[in-house]
Amino acid sequence: MEISLEGKVALVTGAGPNIGSGIALALARYGATVACNDIDADAAKACVDRIECNGGRAISVPGDVTDEEQVTGYIGRVVEELGRIDILVNNAAILGGRGVLDESAEFFSRAVQVAAMGNFLNTKYVGRHMAERGIRGSIVAISSSNGWSGSAA
Repeated sequence: MEISLEGKVALVTGAGPNIGSGIALALARYGATVACNDIDADAAKACVDRIECNGGRAISVPGDVTDEEQVTGYIGRVVEELGRIDILVNNAAILGGRGVLDESAEFFSRAVQVAAMGNFLNTKYVGRHMAERGIRGSIVAISSSNGWSGSAA
């Protein structure tokens, strides 16, 4: 099966190291131009560099997925610079932590904010962008396999 994302623009949140960077690179290899978001500007830029070293096109759009003003800001920048968004991959997450028996409420709260609010805000504003322009795009939400099998440690 031939897959081509030529002419498509993808926004990947949490595009720093790990799965987000891999998703962004895969989208670029299929021809999409990728906007790489991460709260760590250096991590977002490293993702862009990786894509460009592999012949793809990307821009860095750092920002906090839980901050509505930052979300609308980087989405606006993607639309301004690349013209549209066809694909959103909600991948931002807090890595690390301890088992449920030892985790702090503060860490857990931030992890839930990033996962839930990040998905909500990006989906809300990218979804609105798509609907207003008649774009039949894709919105994907990534979650951890830890949701299927927990561990006390």
